[in-house]
This record gives sequence, structure tokens and C-alpha cells, in this order.
Amino acid sequence: MEITERVGKAGPKEGEAFLALTTEEYEEHTEKISPSSYFAELDSAMDEVGEEDGRCPICLGSYDKLEEETLLRKVNNCGHTMHESCLRTWLATNSSCPLCKEGLREEVGKKKMSGY
Repeated sequence: MEITERVGKAGPKEGEAFLALTTEEYEEHTEKISPSSYFAELDSAMDEVGEEDGRCPICLGSYDKLEEETLLRKVNNCGHTMHESCLRTWLATNSSCPLCKEGLREEVGKKKMSGY
């Protein structure tokens, strides 16, 4: 007797793959942002924008300021931004920011006290 006959098929819900976060959690804890909006935020917040600020920290691909079709996602807790598709791939097995490892589910202000 095969395992699927004994326990049934195990798998994710349709459309959620093996996300560590549900689709609802993903939408709640991240924000869509266009590359032009992202660069406008950077320009107003920083005196000098570094080369790494214009690249996805996951795939290292550059963001195109004029591209409106490509969507970026900003992690609400830490503000890190990356390609939406790259973040979705990352979150297939993780539930934290790929840069700082801040948990997406953690409430802002209730971060772990580590003494650093």
C-alpha cells in the first residue's frame, strides 16, 4: 500500500505553493511599489544613493527607474525592497526578510531583544 493511499495527498492549497506565509500574510506584511516610486523614496530619504540600492538583493538585477511593469515589494517591518518575483520565491521556504532576517510576521516594535 502506498503512502497516498493511507494518508491521502499532501500538498499546499491551490495558488499558495509551499509558502511559509499565506497569501493574506504576504499581502499584509509587504507592500507593492513601482521602481519609480522606490527611487523617489530613496532620493528624498538619502543624500547619496549607492549602487546596491538600485539592485535586487536576491537576484542582484538592477531596477529600471522607468519600468512600471516590474513590481517591487517592500517588507513592512524593515523597509527592504526587492523584485516581487524574487521575494515570492524566497518566501516559498522562509518567512523572514532575506537581507536582515527580520520575521515578516513580527509586529513592529516587538522585535527580539538581543542586546545589540
